[in-house]
Amino acid sequence: MTTQTVDSIIASFPNTKISSSDEEPTYNLIKIGEKELIENITSIRSELGGGQHGYLGLMLSTAKYHTITGFYFTPHANPGPVPEFPASPTQPQIAQINATHKSELKLWREQELVKRAIKNQLTNIFHPRYIADLHDNYTGYNNVSIIDMLQHLHDNYGDLDESDLEANEKTLTQEFDVTEPFSMFVRRIEDCMDLAEAAGAPYTDRQIATKAFNSILKADLFHDGVRDWRRKASADKTWANFKLHFTVEVKECKKNNKTTSKTAGHHVANTANQTLIDAQNEFKDFTSQIIEECKISNQENEPPHMTQQAAYTSSYSNEVKEMKEQLKLLLEQNKLLVQKLTVSGTEPSRKPRKPSYSDQERKEYNKKPFLYCYTCGYQKDHKSSDCSASWKARNHKNTATLTNNQGGNQERVGLYKRSINV
Repeated sequence: MTTQTVDSIIASFPNTKISSSDEEPTYNLIKIGEKELIENITSIRSELGGGQHGYLGLMLSTAKYHTITGFYFTPHANPGPVPEFPASPTQPQIAQINATHKSELKLWREQELVKRAIKNQLTNIFHPRYIADLHDNYTGYNNVSIIDMLQHLHDNYGDLDESDLEANEKTLTQEFDVTEPFSMFVRRIEDCMDLAEAAGAPYTDRQIATKAFNSILKADLFHDGVRDWRRKASADKTWANFKLHFTVEVKECKKNNKTTSKTAGHHVANTANQTLIDAQNEFKDFTSQIIEECKISNQENEPPHMTQQAAYTSSYSNEVKEMKEQLKLLLEQNKLLVQKLTVSGTEPSRKPRKPSYSDQERKEYNKKPFLYCYTCGYQKDHKSSDCSASWKARNHKNTATLTNNQGGNQERVGLYKRSINV
């Protein structure tokens, strides 16, 4: 069995080298190194403090660890070099006490190695002069906790003031962004907790849970989750419970919205297509009316007198001008509808007209080999990569071919299959 050492512990860390800087420490530089150290210390398996955060309790205050995890972290105590026995112990008692002492001693030694490994990396982030006040000529940093070392850097070089706290409060109370993962929201809240603590004005667990709830409330989406949270007892409204509660709620809400959006999308697409068809029919009827009126005016048998003709021409010109304006309006409406359909991800249900050929042209056309277009289907005019149709699908794939249509239009697939089986 391999004996653990400080070097072997560091070699097992996800960050074997921590980001360092030759500059004077600032809050942001300290946080960069601190987050890398947290990734390292939580990577070492431990049953302490709920068993899910490694030795994180060695880097956080008792109150903050409880706020983050919902558990209390009690580090392993030194069991001493030898076990302690009661007076006149029995052999079974001796065996049990020895085994317990051996196990406790092993865990304590591992914990001390983790401490030394983290301190080793921490002291290399900045020049030693920035933590020289904590160094002892005889014991080094052995009697200084990781928490004290980090707090020393924040207290002396953090450069945080009232304006930083004010900006931090605004960030903390921002509305939950439903387009981002819930984990990003949690990270934002906990970053705000870190800054407030570093500035000497930490939030309580209840304050964090309340402010986070208000951010969720502003989104006005998670009605069931909000109702259930409000029904909880005050003692249960902690930040740790908040994360568990709304992680599930946000996931369920997004799942339901996805299903609803899909159904609504089909409805919107059908409605938009019908609107476009109605507008096109209206346009067709309007142009037919213009043509009919022109025919009627040309069928007049007797030419009017010059004065009557001038009056009629003027009147007719005004009517034509008015019709042109209406026609222009309809064309603009038609264009707008097509744009809306494109933005919504739907395509007008419109098929290309079949080409009109003479007998000779049809014979020549039939001799051509079949081509495939993702939008237009199986035909003999163009390939997917050459498609220039005005109804071209928004998700058109230029790489679709006869042998791999990639789920495109299946129109005239029967004709194509019969042609290759001849």
